[in-house]
Amino acid sequence: MKNVYQITFVILSAFITASCTNNTSRLIPTLNVQKHPPSELWTMSVDVEHGGSHSLELQHNSPKKIFSEIQSRQVMHMIALSSGLTQEELNKIAIVFDSEYLWIDLYSIGSNKSTIDRLYGTIKLYVGERSEGHTKEFLAAVMSNKQTPESIDDSDLKNLLKIHPHLPPTWLKKVDEKMVELIRGKVRQVNFVAIDGDIAWCYPILYNPDGTFKECFWDSGRYDAKEFDPKYKSIIEEVNQRVSDEMEREKIFGIHSFWERKKEYLKKQGIDWKSQSELNPYSSYD
Repeated sequence: MKNVYQITFVILSAFITASCTNNTSRLIPTLNVQKHPPSELWTMSVDVEHGGSHSLELQHNSPKKIFSEIQSRQVMHMIALSSGLTQEELNKIAIVFDSEYLWIDLYSIGSNKSTIDRLYGTIKLYVGERSEGHTKEFLAAVMSNKQTPESIDDSDLKNLLKIHPHLPPTWLKKVDEKMVELIRGKVRQVNFVAIDGDIAWCYPILYNPDGTFKECFWDSGRYDAKEFDPKYKSIIEEVNQRVSDEMEREKIFGIHSFWERKKEYLKKQGIDWKSQSELNPYSSYD
């Protein structure tokens, strides 16, 4: 599945590269990158060092890697295209890459606030999503996605995309739905997951008892993608049951104890598994 998703980035990169080497290059907007700050007033900066509110540094997304990556021709063209700005509008925003502090500084050289806000928002989205663990392939799908929630037939997926419009529909899979008990009674919960590399992002949707849409939230966020991989399904279920039985027998309680034992048993079988606390360091699981 991962290789299929990588095709999105490869195709988009190939299109951009080809477009820049023939007569259609004038159709591909480019960012106005400058080596030194212009005399015009600085407007705003994207802090790559502290890019996301729930950052998770992995092998593929260190701040330095993201900072270097975003300066590549493919990614800069991707950002320019995704911003929806014309070349004339982009020319009125100077971009300076500050390698000392890993900042991306935007300078207005005649652009209005809404224009520079759009470019800033696009760059911020790329940096934020990469900082939080998403891959380049996922961001390529995000930035090339043209589907709107209104174009989606599945009502559950449509409700999810109304809350998270940047998510690419083709990456989202409905994994299950169940009835959960709340104060107001039983309600339907539908769970979607986006598998990106070694991490699964979970998006549960809740409905009111009368069936109307209630809310969509980010749950605990990131899970180890092996939890949704059929290859590991039976092994993980077996370990889960073993740990549960052990803890009940020994009268040991607590999710952290459960995760520690689960991780240990899976490691003995050659499986590198990460708990929710490892993948969501800003969340509390007491």
